[in-house]
Amino acid sequence: MDINQRNQILAKYVVSPQGRQRIASSYTQPLRKRRDYQSVGRRALYVEALADGQLPIWDKDADVTAYVVGKL
Repeated sequence: MDINQRNQILAKYVVSPQGRQRIASSYTQPLRKRRDYQSVGRRALYVEALADGQLPIWDKDADVTAYVVGKL
């Protein structure tokens, strides 16, 4: 499908309320998918805001276990 055909189809659908509703419903899933990816990214890349002049010092280390692996 080339750009002219796509524009003709969209022009046909934009004229009526049912056509606009059909166009809007076709955008629902891609927009929801993009929104979900953005929210996952926000949670993964959380940045803690610091006040002006505040030093980035945290009182507690992460709760992880360290392992020492010797040479084999």
